[in-house]
Amino acid sequence: MTLWLPAHRAPELGERVAWWRAREEALRRHGPLRLLRAGPSPRTPGIHRRLEAWLPFGTWREDVYEALRAWFGPALEELGVRLERGALAHARSWVDARAWLPPLGVHRFPSEALAALDEPEAAHELLFALYAPPRWGAALGRYPDRLARLVEALAGRRRLRAWDVGCATGEGTWEFAAALGAHRSLEVVGSTPWPLERLMAERGVRPHDPAASAALASFRRAHAEDLAGACVRFVVHDLRAGPLPGAFDAVLCHGLLGGLLRGADAERAFAHLAGALAPGALLSVADRFREDRARTARAQVRASAERAGLEELEPGLYRRPIPGPRGATAQGRSGRSGPAK
Repeated sequence: MTLWLPAHRAPELGERVAWWRAREEALRRHGPLRLLRAGPSPRTPGIHRRLEAWLPFGTWREDVYEALRAWFGPALEELGVRLERGALAHARSWVDARAWLPPLGVHRFPSEALAALDEPEAAHELLFALYAPPRWGAALGRYPDRLARLVEALAGRRRLRAWDVGCATGEGTWEFAAALGAHRSLEVVGSTPWPLERLMAERGVRPHDPAASAALASFRRAHAEDLAGACVRFVVHDLRAGPLPGAFDAVLCHGLLGGLLRGADAERAFAHLAGALAPGALLSVADRFREDRARTARAQVRASAERAGLEELEPGLYRRPIPGPRGATAQGRSGRSGPAK
């Protein structure tokens, strides 16, 4: 494996690995090992609490962060990477971490995973996995119906500037560009608040996930003609800070509002999305959350759209009106409008 970040110095793990092995031995002697079973079976809060008695996850997480800082600290500081904002921050216990992060899935006990970090390649793989775990849902083919609807709604526009908000590792950005790019001038900007995600998006590779990397490479080869006229680029940007500069003809925000951004953060984020729209531009907001969270997110999005003065074309798809004479929109009495000029 080629390291994208220079390795600084090897961490001193011996004492911490020994400490964890002692905890694991206590679990073997006094606790049911079934607490460590892997897989999708439900794990109640009580199971997580019982496991914490032997394997305190917060302590292990800090040990991992210290190992990663030892290897890559200067590079992380230069990139502005905050380890505590990665996937481990959302795990409740060691079994969650194993289920969510493939590099950890090969280890049954925390001591094994920590000991593996004495090699820079293993540390590098885990570092990038923290910012693109499978459970975050970045993949090709996530929102095919919404993508097809956007292509239909944007038909006839010869020049387009689009923004894919929360692009993760870029698969959805490339899909959008391929769908819209044929026979037109197109710029698509993908944004993510995570510098390591941006690196993966720029290179089209996930160091910890060869299968996903191969799938994206295959997609881009298959759609090379569609992408020939598209300018696709990726930037580090946090939607909570405001919109990207300039106006966009289409903005995608899929899997973000109601997920990583909720409540007041989601309200502010939607205002920034609306502020990025050119007259006549389209905003697509979609999710694949569990149903209870999805209902809440969709209700908040609809209310935010009304406050922002956007027209709802269908659930999750909105349009900024084109100003007309005396403040009216450029719609006809039928309520339909033509493409933006």
